Amino acid sequence: MDIVTQIIKNNRYETQTLNRICNKREKQEQDNRKKKWARFTYMGKETRYIMKLFKNTNVKISYTTNNNLGKQELIKT
Repeated sequence: MDIVTQIIKNNRYETQTLNRICNKREKQEQDNRKKKWARFTYMGKETRYIMKLFKNTNVKISYTTNNNLGKQELIKT
C-alpha cells in the first residue's frame, strides 16, 4: 500500500482518491460477508412469491434451472 501511495504522489495525484477507493472496497467486502444466499429452482409464480418473502431480510436469492446442457446431452444419448 505504501508503494502505491508513493507512486500516486510521484505522479502528482491526490492520495485522497486512493483512500476513498480503499474505504469503498472494504465496505463492500463487509457487506458481502453479512449476506446469506439461498438457491431456488425457478418454477414460476411460486418462486417469485417466495422471493418476495425474503426481500426485507439479509438473504439473497439466486435462481437455478433443471434445464441445462449437461442434462440435455444425457437425454439425447
